[in-house]
Amino acid sequence: MALLNWRKYTDDPCVGAKTTSVFQSFAVTTSRGPMTVRSMLSAYELALLYALAKDWYTGAGEMIDGGPLLGLSTYAMARGLAENQRPVSTRRRIYSFDLFLARDMGWHAEGSDSGTGSVLDRFVEINREYLDSISISAGDLLDMGWDGKPIEVLFIDVAKSWDLNAWTLRNWYPALIPGQSMVVHQDYVYFNQYWVALTMAWLSEYFERCEEVFGATVCFLNRSPIPAEKLNANLAALPLSDKVRLMEQAIRASSPSAAEVLKCGLAYCLVEHGEIQEARNILCSVRPAAGPDLETDFSGIAASNVQIVSEIIDRRTVQPVEA
Repeated sequence: MALLNWRKYTDDPCVGAKTTSVFQSFAVTTSRGPMTVRSMLSAYELALLYALAKDWYTGAGEMIDGGPLLGLSTYAMARGLAENQRPVSTRRRIYSFDLFLARDMGWHAEGSDSGTGSVLDRFVEINREYLDSISISAGDLLDMGWDGKPIEVLFIDVAKSWDLNAWTLRNWYPALIPGQSMVVHQDYVYFNQYWVALTMAWLSEYFERCEEVFGATVCFLNRSPIPAEKLNANLAALPLSDKVRLMEQAIRASSPSAAEVLKCGLAYCLVEHGEIQEARNILCSVRPAAGPDLETDFSGIAASNVQIVSEIIDRRTVQPVEA
């Protein structure tokens, strides 16, 4: 269900962040001149974040950028907040959480390392005009906490492991505002963090699915309070049969294009649990399906994910040659 017209911003997602392709490299205009910024996000995902901050945000809670990389997602949110027409306080409303270490960013951090291994100075440079709106939280998320302040926009790109995913559930989800808070999962339509889709299936009765956005994002509106026992459950320890059931539920709830990617996530889940043949069977059923428009076409990601998971299976099944 579409609750937000973010597509009107896709040609110029950050009102100043132009791109020559749909994702990876963006030209941002700052007071010190133009900058090229690399990002794992697509122009469409940036448009969504900008629209949430500009058109959705009411000031009833805070905004979280969980995993800004070099800082372009924070830039999109901060620019949107600056142009929000509501009488909201903007000081320290966006909380950006990241290690800010070049070692974790691959080629996206090329040219951004100050010599210390930290890219925090690059983040500050990109967001210089909006620093008054941003609270920078640099460090290991697992060593941090959240003080319970309500959260209105929750962008999660840090759920890279079961432990980090559990941290977000314990710390951020209890602060959501029913009927108002948007949860944006950037790793949802991707095989490698299949637990993201599994988690949202686990919590499906408390959320309304709103948007699917190329690269890998799905956006949810929190509809009702979530019981603590649901948030504190050890999802990593669920029996494989329950994980499969939840992944199949997530697949059914997705568009045909996104569903084929989630099948790759289900296959990867099976691989991690040693069910190699069943994983192969799932992969054989994947038929990359084009979406109705560029903003929701995950067919290329599905094709890529099939190849990657197939290679993972091949590496795990190669038998050592006896001497």
